[in-house]
Amino acid sequence: MSLGTAGRIYRALQRRLFPTAEARLLQELRERRTGTGRTTLVLPDGQQVQGLRPLEAYNEYKDLFIQRLYAFHPRREDPLILDGGSYVGLSILWFKLAYPGARVVGFECDPEIFALLQENVRANKLRDVELVNAALAPKEGELPFHASGSDSGSLVPPAGTGTGPARTVRAVRLSPYLTSEVDLLKLNIEGAEFEVLEEARACLRNVRELIIEVHSFAGHEQRLDEILKLLRASGFRYLLHHFDYDSNLAVKPPFELRSDTTYILLLYACRWPE
Repeated sequence: MSLGTAGRIYRALQRRLFPTAEARLLQELRERRTGTGRTTLVLPDGQQVQGLRPLEAYNEYKDLFIQRLYAFHPRREDPLILDGGSYVGLSILWFKLAYPGARVVGFECDPEIFALLQENVRANKLRDVELVNAALAPKEGELPFHASGSDSGSLVPPAGTGTGPARTVRAVRLSPYLTSEVDLLKLNIEGAEFEVLEEARACLRNVRELIIEVHSFAGHEQRLDEILKLLRASGFRYLLHHFDYDSNLAVKPPFELRSDTTYILLLYACRWPE
């Protein structure tokens, strides 16, 4: 059998196993996820996002485009979305593809990552997108930030993860952005979620829906109970999701909590009653 014939058979088999462009891309990303360096994610429609690491490209494409974990229920054609922790912008691109009329405010504090975010928004010609080079935090000013060069940089880094030395970044409060109706508040801010929500407690009733990544880091206090209590007091009803066992192994039975156990939960909440 010639190499050309073998290639055609392989491609035909791939099309049968993965019949859509989305499924084929996900499989390609899965196969490449152990690679190093940064890569450019090319979506089936041709739009591109540069700066993702291979594992990030796989996880983010799987979560956003396949599982649609950031989908919500806007009541107007131009919903206002606050995207806390925009990283290089794949979440913003997904929001604009899913809700073309959306107005998005994206927050990213790492200066190097922010430059990639700006370029991805520009290259994909995304309109009605405001980018804020700052971390969401309980107080404004400058705060130490532990850059990782990946999507796990944090104001409150978990112990033993190899994050780099702290650098100073600009910080802003969430509450000034909640003075009018917000259709969706998305937070992926690596462990600072409770403090940011607590600062904005008085304004949370202006938010219709929330999607929050709740981080339980080894060596740090767990805050899920406080977040849920805060949301309930602010008139929200919620549900929790564990992503999947592929990227969140600690939540897979049989359960075992050790000193190094770290995991992430996805928290969805909406104003109740709706």
